[in-house]
Amino acid sequence: MNFLKSKLRINNILLGTVATFLTPLNDVRAQTVGEIAQTILDRIVIPFVNLLLVAATLFFMYGVIEYIAKSDSDEGRSTGRRHMIWGIVGLVIMVSAASIVLIIQNFWDGI
Repeated sequence: MNFLKSKLRINNILLGTVATFLTPLNDVRAQTVGEIAQTILDRIVIPFVNLLLVAATLFFMYGVIEYIAKSDSDEGRSTGRRHMIWGIVGLVIMVSAASIVLIIQNFWDGI
């Protein structure tokens, strides 16, 4: 019985999260394809890209802190350096994604 209650609780949390995520799309009265695309970009894509940009920045900062804190061991420095490199790769990817989003927004503004 406890298993069913926990499973129902998890399902309610997931459904609530999805409903909260999609609620902003319900009150939009988009008329054209450009308006629909702009709404999707504004309400879903841009916040998601910003979230990943923050995550990449935090991962880079974690690598810096790890590199400094474990500077006495070669393995610690290597791990910190790896985290910094992957953080920079993530930042480059997210900045590129943000640029692509801006290009798409400008494209839909022209239609």
